[in-house]
Amino acid sequence: MNPEYPELLYQKMLFDLERIQNLQLQEDKILEQCFVTCTFQEDKLVRWVSPFVFEKVEDEIQFFKTIRPKFSSHIHYFKCRYKAVLFQPVKPKERIAFFEYELDKAGRFFTENAGFFQYYKSGQTWNDHAYFIRSCIKDAGPAHPCRSETGYDLLIGSFQGLEMYKDYIQQKIEELRKLFPINF
Repeated sequence: MNPEYPELLYQKMLFDLERIQNLQLQEDKILEQCFVTCTFQEDKLVRWVSPFVFEKVEDEIQFFKTIRPKFSSHIHYFKCRYKAVLFQPVKPKERIAFFEYELDKAGRFFTENAGFFQYYKSGQTWNDHAYFIRSCIKDAGPAHPCRSETGYDLLIGSFQGLEMYKDYIQQKIEELRKLFPINF
């Protein structure tokens, strides 16, 4: 198995996302296509990693701490953006309140996961073996493949996706305030 495969998938995903975002479509259709592209590439990654046995524990930790979250973060980001596009109110004042609520909701997620978020953001490694090693039965054969995630890799993906989403929300609030400079 090619250990460079995940990076090739990721680069392909980024290329496809850029192409899709340049299409002349409504925002919801663009977001749907971006989401499908990300899930398609992540599915390939999952099928690759499930039977894969890393030669070194450090390689497995690196994969689940840095590589896998790059995929799940984009999925989380596009899912959040899509929901925002579908449910945002029509009136500017209500839309600003909606986006401020979304910022608060993201903030609560970071607060609820503050211990792990701090561990991750500060670059700590003392508990990586507990967070980023899959549970699998070695030599159990194809009937018992390794898990394709550790749980914490998905949490990092959520952190990264929410950080992208927060940037998007803040941009939308600024745009709305410029277009409608009335005191809200």
